Amino acid sequence: MSGLLKVLWNYEFFSISLEIDQEQPLEFDSVWFIIVSNRSTTRDGNLHVLIIKEAKRLKLLPLLLLTKVRNKTKNEFIEELSCKEITVKTDSIRLVHADGDVIGESSVIIKISESHKACIL
Repeated sequence: MSGLLKVLWNYEFFSISLEIDQEQPLEFDSVWFIIVSNRSTTRDGNLHVLIIKEAKRLKLLPLLLLTKVRNKTKNEFIEELSCKEITVKTDSIRLVHADGDVIGESSVIIKISESHKACIL
């Protein structure tokens, strides 16, 4: 537990620019992380984007627990988007994870495909 608290205390936020379905970029500051998945339970053919942003360090743990149990509960620290294609650009190098494995560094372009893999930044 002390290791988790140390990581939370020392973590540096980042800024992102998201180009959703080739539209004008959306800008977000003070981002903790972004999750892009195909949410295979809905099978709607879209990528689902979850951005955790601007949360105070002490509010992050309860916020993460709420994202697991909430059913579309609105929260000022959570931004949800849906799209077919997303380009993610960050202001600093960030590791890109897919299914728990590091697969590269930001910036990335993610498109929906037949495979059912989740990408986490």
